[in-house]
Amino acid sequence: MEHLIFSLIKDDLIHTRLLYGLTELGFDTTDYYLNLDETVFTLAGFTSEQVTEELREWYFRHMEKARFLTVPPRANVELEKMAVMIYAELLLKLE
Repeated sequence: MEHLIFSLIKDDLIHTRLLYGLTELGFDTTDYYLNLDETVFTLAGFTSEQVTEELREWYFRHMEKARFLTVPPRANVELEKMAVMIYAELLLKLE
């Protein structure tokens, strides 16, 4: 399960980076968010009562950092580090 959650966080970072890039090119990406945060929270063990607006904002602030990732080949290393950090902090918030 841990690998799945980590993978979803990483995928969300990649997707967010892509959306920021498209937005910078002038595309409207408003309707293309995947809402993976809900799945991540559920799989991590959060109850619906624990998924507060504060938790969502915390997650989205981390996702926004994806726009600063460099282009490959370093992007994958940075992406892995960022996803590990987000997952570790998420588990701390669950306690």
